[in-house]
Amino acid sequence: MNSEFRKLLLCLTGFTLVVFLCLSLFLRTVWAGSSSGDRCRAVHSDLSFLAEFPFANLPWPASLDNDFISVKDESQNEPQWKILWDQARQQAMSRDLRLASDTFRQVLLLKPGLDEANWELANILFTMRDYQESRTIIEFLVGRDPERLDYLNAMAVLDLKNSKFFLAADLFAGLYKKNSDINALAGAVYGYLKAEHPKEALPLLVKLSGVAGEILGLRQFLGHLAYAQGDYKMAASQFESLANAD
Repeated sequence: MNSEFRKLLLCLTGFTLVVFLCLSLFLRTVWAGSSSGDRCRAVHSDLSFLAEFPFANLPWPASLDNDFISVKDESQNEPQWKILWDQARQQAMSRDLRLASDTFRQVLLLKPGLDEANWELANILFTMRDYQESRTIIEFLVGRDPERLDYLNAMAVLDLKNSKFFLAADLFAGLYKKNSDINALAGAVYGYLKAEHPKEALPLLVKLSGVAGEILGLRQFLGHLAYAQGDYKMAASQFESLANAD
Protein backbone atom coordinates (compact mmCIF):
# COMPACT_ATOMS: atom_id res chain seq x y z
CA MET A 1 0.00 0.00 0.00
CA ASN A 2 2.84 2.35 0.91
CA SER A 3 4.60 1.51 -2.38
CA GLU A 4 1.51 2.31 -4.42
CA PHE A 5 1.00 5.55 -2.54
CA ARG A 6 4.59 6.57 -3.25
CA LYS A 7 4.17 5.86 -6.95
CA LEU A 8 0.99 7.93 -7.01
CA LEU A 9 2.72 10.78 -5.17
CA LEU A 10 5.68 10.72 -7.56
CA CYS A 11 3.32 10.66 -10.52
CA LEU A 12 1.40 13.67 -9.23
CA THR A 13 4.61 15.55 -8.46
CA GLY A 14 5.94 14.84 -11.93
CA PHE A 15 2.70 15.95 -13.53
CA THR A 16 2.71 19.19 -11.52
CA LEU A 17 6.29 19.88 -12.59
CA VAL A 18 5.45 19.32 -16.25
CA VAL A 19 2.46 21.67 -16.01
CA PHE A 20 4.65 24.29 -14.34
CA LEU A 21 7.35 24.03 -16.99
CA CYS A 22 4.83 24.24 -19.83
CA LEU A 23 3.18 27.27 -18.26
CA SER A 24 6.56 28.92 -17.75
CA LEU A 25 7.52 28.24 -21.37
CA PHE A 26 4.20 29.64 -22.56
CA LEU A 27 4.61 32.81 -20.51
CA ARG A 28 8.16 33.30 -21.81
CA THR A 29 6.87 32.98 -25.37
CA VAL A 30 4.13 35.52 -24.72
CA TRP A 31 6.58 37.97 -23.15
CA ALA A 32 9.11 37.52 -25.94
CA GLY A 33 6.49 38.25 -28.58
CA SER A 34 5.46 41.58 -27.07
CA SER A 35 7.23 44.91 -27.17
CA SER A 36 9.10 46.17 -24.11
CA GLY A 37 6.48 48.88 -23.65
CA ASP A 38 3.65 46.32 -23.74
CA ARG A 39 5.54 44.15 -21.26
CA CYS A 40 6.10 47.06 -18.93
CA ARG A 41 2.40 47.99 -18.99
CA ALA A 42 1.33 44.38 -18.60
CA VAL A 43 3.59 43.77 -15.63
CA HIS A 44 2.26 46.47 -13.39
CA SER A 45 0.54 49.75 -14.14
CA ASP A 46 0.46 50.78 -10.50
CA LEU A 47 3.49 52.87 -9.51
CA SER A 48 2.03 53.79 -6.13
CA PHE A 49 5.09 52.41 -4.32
CA LEU A 50 6.95 55.49 -5.62
CA ALA A 51 4.53 57.80 -3.79
CA GLU A 52 6.88 57.60 -0.80
CA PHE A 53 9.30 59.87 -2.67
CA PRO A 54 8.41 63.58 -3.19
CA PHE A 55 10.31 63.87 -6.47
CA ALA A 56 7.41 65.56 -8.27
CA ASN A 57 7.26 68.55 -5.92
CA LEU A 58 9.14 71.82 -5.67
CA PRO A 59 9.80 73.21 -2.19
CA TRP A 60 8.34 76.67 -1.61
CA PRO A 61 11.22 79.20 -1.53
CA ALA A 62 12.24 80.26 1.96
CA SER A 63 12.39 83.85 0.73
CA LEU A 64 8.61 83.75 0.24
CA ASP A 65 7.80 82.17 3.57
CA ASN A 66 7.63 83.13 7.24
CA ASP A 67 8.90 86.59 8.20
CA PHE A 68 9.39 88.96 5.29
CA ILE A 69 12.97 90.09 4.75
CA SER A 70 13.32 93.17 2.60
CA VAL A 71 15.62 93.03 -0.40
CA LYS A 72 18.87 94.74 0.57
CA ASP A 73 19.94 97.76 -1.41
CA GLU A 74 22.96 99.94 -0.71
CA SER A 75 21.55 103.14 -2.18
CA GLN A 76 19.61 105.61 -0.06
CA ASN A 77 16.69 105.84 -2.50
CA GLU A 78 15.07 102.54 -3.30
CA PRO A 79 14.77 101.93 -7.05
CA GLN A 80 11.40 101.03 -8.51
CA TRP A 81 12.37 97.37 -9.15
CA LYS A 82 13.21 96.92 -5.45
CA ILE A 83 9.93 98.45 -4.28
CA LEU A 84 8.03 96.19 -6.65
CA TRP A 85 10.06 93.13 -5.58
CA ASP A 86 9.19 93.77 -1.93
CA GLN A 87 5.53 94.07 -2.92
CA ALA A 88 5.65 90.87 -5.00
CA ARG A 89 7.16 88.89 -2.14
CA GLN A 90 4.57 90.19 0.31
CA GLN A 91 1.79 89.25 -2.10
CA ALA A 92 3.26 85.77 -2.48
CA MET A 93 3.46 85.36 1.30
CA SER A 94 -0.21 86.31 1.49
CA ARG A 95 -0.81 83.63 -1.17
CA ASP A 96 -2.22 86.19 -3.59
CA LEU A 97 -0.33 84.33 -6.29
CA ARG A 98 -1.99 85.81 -9.37
CA LEU A 99 -1.24 89.36 -8.23
CA ALA A 100 2.25 88.34 -7.08
CA SER A 101 3.08 86.82 -10.47
CA ASP A 102 2.01 90.02 -12.25
CA THR A 103 4.15 92.13 -9.91
CA PHE A 104 7.14 89.84 -10.38
CA ARG A 105 6.82 90.30 -14.13
CA GLN A 106 7.00 94.06 -13.63
CA VAL A 107 10.15 93.59 -11.56
CA LEU A 108 11.76 91.52 -14.29
CA LEU A 109 10.85 94.00 -17.00
CA LEU A 110 12.90 96.54 -15.07
CA LYS A 111 15.67 94.13 -14.06
CA PRO A 112 15.50 90.95 -16.20
CA GLY A 113 18.75 89.41 -14.95
CA LEU A 114 17.57 89.16 -11.35
CA ASP A 115 17.98 85.41 -10.87
CA GLU A 116 16.41 85.21 -7.42
CA ALA A 117 13.26 86.99 -8.61
CA ASN A 118 13.10 84.69 -11.64
CA TRP A 119 13.42 81.68 -9.33
CA GLU A 120 10.66 82.93 -7.06
CA LEU A 121 8.36 83.64 -10.01
CA ALA A 122 9.00 80.16 -11.45
CA ASN A 123 7.99 78.59 -8.13
CA ILE A 124 4.85 80.73 -7.92
CA LEU A 125 3.88 79.71 -11.45
CA PHE A 126 4.54 76.06 -10.56
CA THR A 127 2.18 76.37 -7.59
CA MET A 128 -0.38 77.93 -9.94
CA ARG A 129 0.13 74.94 -12.29
CA ASP A 130 1.40 77.14 -15.10
CA TYR A 131 4.06 74.59 -15.92
CA GLN A 132 4.91 75.87 -19.39
CA GLU A 133 5.90 79.39 -18.35
CA SER A 134 7.59 78.09 -15.22
CA ARG A 135 9.67 75.72 -17.37
CA THR A 136 10.68 78.59 -19.67
CA ILE A 137 12.00 80.60 -16.72
CA ILE A 138 13.85 77.61 -15.26
CA GLU A 139 15.47 76.92 -18.63
CA PHE A 140 16.70 80.54 -18.65
CA LEU A 141 18.17 80.08 -15.16
CA VAL A 142 19.86 76.80 -16.06
CA GLY A 143 21.45 78.56 -19.00
CA ARG A 144 22.93 81.09 -16.60
CA ASP A 145 24.04 78.53 -13.98
CA PRO A 146 24.02 74.98 -15.46
CA GLU A 147 25.53 73.37 -12.35
CA ARG A 148 22.99 74.62 -9.83
CA LEU A 149 21.20 71.52 -8.60
CA ASP A 150 17.92 73.12 -7.52
CA TYR A 151 17.51 74.56 -11.03
CA LEU A 152 18.18 71.17 -12.62
CA ASN A 153 15.78 69.47 -10.21
CA ALA A 154 13.08 72.03 -11.02
CA MET A 155 13.57 71.41 -14.74
CA ALA A 156 13.17 67.65 -14.21
CA VAL A 157 10.01 68.16 -12.14
CA LEU A 158 8.52 70.47 -14.75
CA ASP A 159 9.32 68.01 -17.52
CA LEU A 160 7.33 65.43 -15.55
CA LYS A 161 4.42 67.84 -15.22
CA ASN A 162 4.59 68.53 -18.96
CA SER A 163 4.59 64.76 -19.69
CA LYS A 164 8.12 64.83 -21.10
CA PHE A 165 8.94 61.71 -19.14
CA PHE A 166 12.13 60.59 -20.85
CA LEU A 167 13.70 64.06 -20.58
CA ALA A 168 12.71 64.20 -16.91
CA ALA A 169 14.16 60.74 -16.27
CA ASP A 170 17.49 61.69 -17.86
CA LEU A 171 17.68 64.83 -15.74
CA PHE A 172 16.82 62.95 -12.54
CA ALA A 173 19.39 60.26 -13.39
CA GLY A 174 22.02 62.97 -13.89
CA LEU A 175 21.11 64.54 -10.56
CA TYR A 176 21.43 61.18 -8.83
CA LYS A 177 24.96 60.79 -10.22
CA LYS A 178 25.86 64.23 -8.87
CA ASN A 179 24.47 64.02 -5.35
CA SER A 180 23.15 60.45 -4.74
CA ASP A 181 19.74 61.89 -3.87
CA ILE A 182 17.27 59.04 -3.40
CA ASN A 183 14.37 61.22 -4.56
CA ALA A 184 16.17 61.90 -7.84
CA LEU A 185 16.71 58.15 -8.19
CA ALA A 186 12.99 57.49 -7.66
CA GLY A 187 12.17 60.26 -10.13
CA ALA A 188 14.38 58.67 -12.76
CA VAL A 189 12.70 55.28 -12.25
CA TYR A 190 9.26 56.86 -12.54
CA GLY A 191 10.18 58.85 -15.63
CA TYR A 192 11.66 55.91 -17.51
CA LEU A 193 8.69 53.69 -16.67
CA LYS A 194 6.19 56.35 -17.73
CA ALA A 195 8.20 56.83 -20.95
CA GLU A 196 7.98 53.05 -21.49
CA HIS A 197 11.73 52.52 -21.23
CA PRO A 198 11.87 49.63 -18.73
CA LYS A 199 15.40 48.68 -19.77
CA GLU A 200 16.72 52.00 -18.43
CA ALA A 201 14.47 51.80 -15.37
CA LEU A 202 15.51 48.31 -14.25
CA PRO A 203 19.10 48.99 -13.03
CA LEU A 204 17.94 52.14 -11.26
CA LEU A 205 15.10 50.25 -9.60
CA VAL A 206 17.66 47.70 -8.39
CA LYS A 207 19.60 50.56 -6.77
CA LEU A 208 16.41 51.94 -5.25
CA SER A 209 15.53 48.55 -3.77
CA GLY A 210 18.96 48.47 -2.16
CA VAL A 211 18.20 51.56 -0.09
CA ALA A 212 14.41 51.42 0.18
CA GLY A 213 13.52 47.77 -0.30
CA GLU A 214 11.23 47.83 2.70
CA ILE A 215 8.66 49.96 0.85
CA LEU A 216 5.53 47.95 0.17
CA GLY A 217 5.30 46.80 -3.43
CA LEU A 218 8.80 47.82 -4.53
CA ARG A 219 10.42 44.37 -4.54
CA GLN A 220 7.36 42.77 -6.04
CA PHE A 221 7.39 45.32 -8.87
CA LEU A 222 11.11 44.75 -9.35
CA GLY A 223 10.55 40.99 -9.62
CA HIS A 224 7.86 41.41 -12.26
CA LEU A 225 9.89 43.97 -14.20
CA ALA A 226 13.01 41.79 -14.13
CA TYR A 227 10.97 38.84 -15.42
CA ALA A 228 9.46 40.99 -18.18
CA GLN A 229 12.98 42.01 -19.23
CA GLY A 230 14.13 38.40 -19.34
CA ASP A 231 16.28 38.57 -16.21
CA TYR A 232 14.79 35.43 -14.67
CA LYS A 233 17.60 35.03 -12.14
CA MET A 234 16.92 38.46 -10.65
CA ALA A 235 13.17 37.87 -10.74
CA ALA A 236 13.57 34.56 -8.90
CA SER A 237 15.82 36.23 -6.32
CA GLN A 238 13.25 38.95 -5.62
CA PHE A 239 10.34 36.54 -5.28
CA GLU A 240 12.39 34.22 -3.11
CA SER A 241 13.26 37.07 -0.75
CA LEU A 242 9.58 38.05 -0.63
CA ALA A 243 8.58 34.47 0.17
CA ASN A 244 11.19 34.24 2.92
CA ALA A 245 9.99 37.53 4.37
CA ASP A 246 6.49 36.10 4.68
